[in-house]
Amino acid sequence: MKNARILLLAVSFSVLFSVHAFADWVPMENAQWGYEEAGSLLRNQWIEDQSNWYYLDRNGLMLKDTTANIDGVEYSFDAAGICVNPNGTNTVTWNTYTNSEIGFSVQIPSDVTTNAFDGNAETFDITASNLLISFYFEKIPENLDPETFVTYFELGFYESMKDELTYVDKSEVQLGGLTFQKTRYIHDGDINMDLYSCIRDNRLIVINAAYISATQDKTQEILNTVKGE
Repeated sequence: MKNARILLLAVSFSVLFSVHAFADWVPMENAQWGYEEAGSLLRNQWIEDQSNWYYLDRNGLMLKDTTANIDGVEYSFDAAGICVNPNGTNTVTWNTYTNSEIGFSVQIPSDVTTNAFDGNAETFDITASNLLISFYFEKIPENLDPETFVTYFELGFYESMKDELTYVDKSEVQLGGLTFQKTRYIHDGDINMDLYSCIRDNRLIVINAAYISATQDKTQEILNTVKGE
């Protein structure tokens, strides 16, 4: 049985949409503009200047005269670089991951990162800022009782991080017609970690969801799309 793979999430959010002292626009090549703060060029960041919003791309260049998808939302910028729809237009789409071998599917939104479609039939992750949902599909050995296998898996998961986990409770939940045993933990005092396990034929489906309060709704939104085929 493979060991559960845990990615610890950063709890502290970056401070966005802020302008500090010693910061100003700087001319770049090809009539482009960038924004420097304390001598460093800012990248992938919004800037507010005189009540107008601008966006700096990964190269530190101000977007202008274009429409761009930023974190799943479309924004339009005029020739001066001013965002003309600062509230954006939500363009999140959903794609379906299906494991036909065990009859399982989940919907994955376009505003997260995932390797679900890379061809690995045993495990994949869905990640975003302060959110991680990992899926595992383990084959249960024929000579081992399925319930015993689940117990060993969960014990291995707990033992790998027992000094950082606090047990909360255990319950039975339904996700898309599948019955999961859900065990709740708190990691390092402020990260919620929910372990779901479901026996389906000769397979064990495990979902490990790690999130903070700010990303709980997003996590649950994705989990609610789980379906037994």
